[in-house]
Amino acid sequence: MYWRTTDDGACVPRPENFCRNRLLESLKPRLASNGVIARPEDQQADDTRADVGLWVQLDRTAFRLPLEAKCEDEARVWTAWSDQLEGYARDRQAQDFGIYLVFWFGLNPRPHPNTRQKPTSAQEMREML
Repeated sequence: MYWRTTDDGACVPRPENFCRNRLLESLKPRLASNGVIARPEDQQADDTRADVGLWVQLDRTAFRLPLEAKCEDEARVWTAWSDQLEGYARDRQAQDFGIYLVFWFGLNPRPHPNTRQKPTSAQEMREML
């Protein structure tokens, strides 16, 4: 569901927002059964948006867990965890927590800006991040 076939028959990854939406469709039943509400394009206090806001109710306390997603080949894949997610996590309702998700397809990962090396696996990308 994260891939599409082009007119010439090549199989290519779908864009980030499409992948995010399919992932949420898959996870929503499990999240909902645990009392978690998932909102795509969740509005933040500073007039920005997280890719997903996970709203969690624990006892009498509610908090939001922001999720920022990028595909392996996106220009900001190496920096979005700090220039986007960290800001969302500073929100009072996030309590300094957040999730950074990278969709790994293994086709054309963006080279690391410092080493200019491309990760060769999802695990290597995780370690480089």
